[in-house]
Amino acid sequence: MLAIKRYLLPGVLAACSYLIMGVVFSSVDGLYVVGLVVTVLMAYLIRLCDDILDFEGDQRVGKALIGRKTLVFLVLGVFFALLCLALFLALYWVLLPLIIVLVQFLIKEKYRDFIKPLFLPAILIALFNTVFLYSRWIPLIIAVVIVFDIIIILRKRCSDDSD
Repeated sequence: MLAIKRYLLPGVLAACSYLIMGVVFSSVDGLYVVGLVVTVLMAYLIRLCDDILDFEGDQRVGKALIGRKTLVFLVLGVFFALLCLALFLALYWVLLPLIIVLVQFLIKEKYRDFIKPLFLPAILIALFNTVFLYSRWIPLIIAVVIVFDIIIILRKRCSDDSD
């Protein structure tokens, strides 16, 4: 069950969210499928990076499903796939969430929760500057996503503190 939650659910949620946004905001011709691939790969990159950063704690409690070397290999593979898509298809806005996701490796652990609420907004900014047609509702959606992410992080932190 943990494997499904960690490695199937992010891709499914990302794909469903993307498809809903595609219906609501329409897309630039020819980039709809590419945007879906980028979105799903970003979801897995975030998941895998989180697993690397939490590896010791997960290993202590028996929740590390994949070895560290395998995680690093997968992160590099997904990162370079996204980088190639961004560069070869001129989706330069995709570099923004890539940079933000990777910055978490450069900052201290106690500050990582401050950068996590920026992941989804950065992905949305990239999608709305490359794949979807811009809408005046985008700033509101980004603000809601940031608030939602902060709530999730705070709830997770509270549940971790009570364990």
